[in-house]
Amino acid sequence: MIIWFSIFAIIIFVSFILAFSSMRNFREIPEKQIEYSLFLIGNPKALTDETMDFLYKETSKSGLILSIEKLFKGKKEAVVIFGPKYILEKLTKSLELLELEDYVKVDENSITAWEMGVGSPREAGKRKETNNLFTSIPELLELEQIWWQVSLLAENKKSSFRAQIRVVVISPDEKRREALGQIVQNIGGEYIIKLPQAYSSLQILSLFNQRSVQHKHKFPLTLDIKEVRHFIPPHQS
Repeated sequence: MIIWFSIFAIIIFVSFILAFSSMRNFREIPEKQIEYSLFLIGNPKALTDETMDFLYKETSKSGLILSIEKLFKGKKEAVVIFGPKYILEKLTKSLELLELEDYVKVDENSITAWEMGVGSPREAGKRKETNNLFTSIPELLELEQIWWQVSLLAENKKSSFRAQIRVVVISPDEKRREALGQIVQNIGGEYIIKLPQAYSSLQILSLFNQRSVQHKHKFPLTLDIKEVRHFIPPHQS
């Protein structure tokens, strides 16, 4: 009888460990019951603190996810936003929104992708200015792309967002892809760092497409409404 109780206790303990482990990797994803859509922001300058405050208030009520993405392709660049359609449509005029088909379609053999987060606790306590992101990136060739994604989940009672940064670098040339990847990984200095690679590039591309936000992890990035737009590089002049 004691043996059976011992086996039962071991099973319960293992089940608890597995459940705890899965919760650590739990990711919030956009709700299927809500219609989400992707929009080109025709007027990125209108993505102001007031706009972010509006988006925070609208999404914090129901825990809905947003994603703001800076896209580079050759010499072109754009800012897009993904989120609940009924909320974003309220900003159609100010942001000059144009609804798009999702762009996350690419040759899987031409990408490298990773997630980024806050560095050391000492650096995490700083609010380093990030307006100069991407100034060190060389001119991209016609078939090269960089996708920079900041997925956001409003934190209740904090007037801030839990953020998840993902990067996808695309080039048919492996050496160019590696070189571009090394540059982008280091654009944030010690403050924004490449996270330990727990997933393959293809898995991160899938998470990029989901616009998910991890529930908890070792390198949390929390941004207040004034900081979010600093993590979306402005248009180059």
